[in-house]
Order: sequence, then C-alpha cells, then structure tokens
Amino acid sequence: MDASEERELHARTDEEVRATDGSALGGEEKTETPRRNLVQSFIRDALMQPGDEIGPYRLLSVLGEGGCGVVYLAEHTLYTEQGQLVGTPEYMSPEQANEGNQDIDTRTDVYSLGVVLYELLAGVLPFDRKAFRRGGIEWMRKVIREEEPTTPSTRLSRTSVKDSTPLAERRGTDVRTLCRRLRGDVDWITLKAMAKDRAQRYQSVGELAADIRRHLNHEAVTAVRPSTTYRLRKFVRRNRALVTSLAAVLVVLTGGIVVSTIFALGQTRARIVAERARLEAERQTKTAEAVVDFLNNDLLASADPAWTRGRDVTVRETLDVAAGQIEGRFDDPLVEASVRCTLGVTYRRLGLLKAGEKHLRRAMEIRLSRLGLDHPDTLEAMEGLVSLYTDQGRYDEAERFSRILLEAGPRVLGGEHPETLYAMNDLAFLYAGQRRDKEAESLYLKTMEATKRVLGTEHFNTSNPMSGLAHLYMTQGRYKEAESLCLQVLDTRKRMLGEEHPGSLLAMLDMAWLYRELGRSKEAEALLLEALEIQRRVQGEEHATTLGFMNDLATLYRALRRYAESESLGLKVLETRTRVLGEEHPDTLASMNNLANMYSDQRRFAEAEPLYLKALAIRKRVLGEEHPSTLNSANNLGSLYSP
Repeated sequence: MDASEERELHARTDEEVRATDGSALGGEEKTETPRRNLVQSFIRDALMQPGDEIGPYRLLSVLGEGGCGVVYLAEHTLYTEQGQLVGTPEYMSPEQANEGNQDIDTRTDVYSLGVVLYELLAGVLPFDRKAFRRGGIEWMRKVIREEEPTTPSTRLSRTSVKDSTPLAERRGTDVRTLCRRLRGDVDWITLKAMAKDRAQRYQSVGELAADIRRHLNHEAVTAVRPSTTYRLRKFVRRNRALVTSLAAVLVVLTGGIVVSTIFALGQTRARIVAERARLEAERQTKTAEAVVDFLNNDLLASADPAWTRGRDVTVRETLDVAAGQIEGRFDDPLVEASVRCTLGVTYRRLGLLKAGEKHLRRAMEIRLSRLGLDHPDTLEAMEGLVSLYTDQGRYDEAERFSRILLEAGPRVLGGEHPETLYAMNDLAFLYAGQRRDKEAESLYLKTMEATKRVLGTEHFNTSNPMSGLAHLYMTQGRYKEAESLCLQVLDTRKRMLGEEHPGSLLAMLDMAWLYRELGRSKEAEALLLEALEIQRRVQGEEHATTLGFMNDLATLYRALRRYAESESLGLKVLETRTRVLGEEHPDTLASMNNLANMYSDQRRFAEAEPLYLKALAIRKRVLGEEHPSTLNSANNLGSLYSP
C-alpha cells in the first residue's frame, strides 16, 4: 500500500470513528440515571446523512412504560422484555443486567456507545446475536456481565467473507489491511468504553469523545491494552468459589507475604505497561509526522515539474532520488526504519530486488536493535525480506527468516492469528519451491485445517493453502486430487467474491493449467480466454495481471504448436511489459525467454539466440548467477548450442 492509499484508508476509518465522536454529549457528567433519550438523539444525529432517513442503518426508538427510550441500531427490530430486562440486551451494560438495576449512571451510556462504535467498525455486534439470545434471560445476563469481547479487528478478521468484504470495500481496501488499521488505538478505545467494570470505562461521554479526538489528531490516547492485573481481577470475579478455596490453601502454606508481594508486583507491572503504551503512542505519532514530511519534501518533491523541466519521471527515478537522501535525514532511527521498509517493499513490487533488499535489511536491523524480535514492526520488516528472498530464489535465507517468524508470531500475535497463518502458508510455498514435497504437503494441510477452524470454510484466506496444495499435487502428477481442490477454490471464490474478483480469476487460471496437463486443451483455452476477457474489461489491457494471462495463453498456443498465434501474443506482451514495467522486470524477462523458446521450437535459432543472451545477461546482473531463473536461461542457451 503506498502513502496516498494509506492516508485514504486512515481517513475512511476515521470517518467511522467520528460517527461516535460524541461532541454533542461531551459536557455530560455522571448523574443518577443515564439519559437514554440524549444518547438516542446523538446516535440519530451522528448517523444522519444528507438525503437519508437515518443513514446506513434503521435507528429504532421503542418507548416502554414511563417514556424510557430504548435505542437499537440494527437491521432487524428487537423488543424489550418488559419486567425482566429493561433495555435492548445487546447494548446493555453489566450494571443494567443486574437484577434490581437501580445503581446506574451515565457510564451506562458510555458502554452503549462503545457497542455502537464496535458495530460501526467491525460490521457486527461483539457477541453472536443468535447464540446470545438462544440461552434465555439468565444466559444473556451472564454473557453481559462476564464474557469479554474480542477486539473489533479480531472480530472482523474472523467474520465470513460475505459480511467482512463489503465493509472493507466501502473503505476502499481489503479485509486484511482494514484489520491492521483497526489494531491499536481504535481497538482499545472501543474496549475501554465497553469495560465490564465501569470504574475502568471512560467516566463520561466527554472523556470518550476526547480520546476519540486524540486518536483522530494523531495524539496519544488514554486507552491501553487491559493489564494483567485487571484480567486477573476479572477471572477472580467469574470463579469466586474456586479462587477462594485456592487462596485458603495458599494462606496456610505461605502466609500473607506472598499475596502482598504479588499485589505489589501487579501494581508495578500495571504502571509499567501503561507507561510503555503511552511512550509507544507518542513514538508512533512522531514517526507518522516525520514520514509524512519525508513524503512531501523528499519523495514527491523529486517529481516536481520545476525540477524535472517537463520530463516524465519514472517511479524508479523518484524512489532513487528519495532513497539517496535517507542517510542522516532522521533523528529517530525508527522513523528511518519505517521509510526504508516502505521503499524496500515498493522496490520489490517493481522487480528491483537488489535495491529493495538493501532497505528491508536495514529496516529489520534497526527495528531488531531498538524494538527487539517480539514486536509487530520487526516481524513486518522480516516478512518483507522473506518475500524478497523467495523472489530471488534464495530459499535458504527465506526459510531461515520464515522459521523465526513462525516462532515469534504466536508469542506476539497468537498461534491462530491471521498473520501467523499467512507465515505458515508462506513457508509451505517455500518448501514446494525447493521440491521438499512431503514438508510442503504437511504444512499446507496443517494451515488449511487451522484457517478452516479460525476463519471458516467459506473465507477467502482458507482457499490460499488449498490453492498451494493443488499446485503441489499438479507437480507430482496427482491430478485427481489437484482437480478436486481447484474446483473447490474456484467455486468458493466465485460464490463469495464474484467472478470478476482477482482471486476468482487466478483460480480460473489454475484450473486452465490443470486442464492443459490433463490434455483437455479445448477446455483450457476456453477458460483462459474467458478469464482474459474479464481481466481486460475490469483492469485494462496493460495491467500486469492482464499481461500475465496473455503470456499464459501464448504459452498454451506454443504447446499446441499454434505458433503464429503464440508469436503474435508473445511479441505484444514483451513490447508492453518492456514499456510499462521496464526491461529488467522479472515478468519482462520471462516474456523474453518464452518468446525465444517458441522460436527455438521452430528451429528459428537466429531469432532465439539474441533473446536468450539478453535475458541471461540481465538475470545475472539483477537476480544473481544462482537464481533459478538465471540457471533456466543458461540451460536454454546451452540447449540451443547443443548439436
């Protein structure tokens, strides 16, 4: 994601947070009774859009006896169970759920607004509505009082594609990126507003509004990840009888000294965690400001017409100018690491692997020394290096870092976190690339089982290890097993994402290659042509993916000895890739090599030789002499010279 896309996503996410800024309620203090009518009018105002009746949701006000307003934001009307629970249970605070709930104040309104904010961000309520209601009144009370909700980002990552993808698309991004943007401040602001213990909540709607405004202004917020001490207290409340018995045994065995020591350590740890969170928020704010300044005054300034004198500037030239100004540019090394990480990923996507490696490696070194291994930013830089080394064919180095990611990821993020599952899938892909088939198959199966369990069978990310396993089976000649997986992936992606989604088109491409291996050439050609027509319509003639589909079709025509069609397509792809991507891009070199292969098949050696020589020379310079693609070019040239 480039800087402009990042800022745009920040803005879209912030719009959802602003919907619950609560400025209209900012002056409210604690009172004996929460002002439900005030909350109702605030939510109505916050969601009203010009030309809409009540914005994107129906806001229903169900008036009970005594004129007490109950607000419920949803697509289905729910009713108050009069005489048992006064209010709408999904938005009800723990103190409201208690029998004889008289001791309530405006912190109840803060809780309800927290649920509204949660639903706006994650697209769903904190608890599954059907399961929540199925257990009856006492079950609902227990859930409200005792069960801690997951963060909005985690809830969104575990929501089905059908529900999560439209929410992400409204923000102009994908689910994985949106989850990343919600992590941190937005997660903890929401959960602080919904704290079970009202003493841990914002003490007024004004405090909630102030913290939201601090987040929108890139300032440090007061909300932090719940401390270990707080979680321990919650466990004690839920399991009072068990804890009481254990405590009695401990008192007999060790006396009160241990208890006092643990309490003191817990208090100290809580203060340390809070201080670390404050410092981290300040660091992130300073980093964001410095990066924006660099983008404006260094990166974008290099493309200023006043400097370029009307000459078109390529993306590489812009990156090279900015990269040359990094050394000594920043006072804080972590700011330098953030800039280098972005440059490294961008260079890699342009196929400029050596330039990308320099920046990604330096970013990882800085973050490792300053933040340590167990930090998400360090793992991000390491993940970038794994992808780059894989592209370079440096599988041993890629595997070494990939194993570190799999060891640290569960500690930092959790064993079944989506990022941990991505790392498992990447390592399986590495094994397959090295023809370590047994290890690849075992890890693909393990990843597939985990993603099904965590994300569900219908989630897009569940299809990734299935697709990788299908490729592995194709290389082993296990075509029936590969076909079964390919059909599942294609069916799921078309049904959940639509046939024009890039994931669906890639699944069609995999199916076409399987048909080719099975000798079903007509079906392979028909599927490739269908995918290519959709790709052209959606993303244009010169998009990198469109050119990839055209290259695959040219390769199919070559295999069918339809050389005239293969040459026509191959020349067009090579010309376009050279112009759009540059001569040194791996895709351009692949087209060069494939066209030479087609000429060699027809014994047109004089036309094949210069293409082979050029591809080999560039691959040696850009990828290195040991890269698999370089070795493939050398082998092709050797075959040409063989008698």
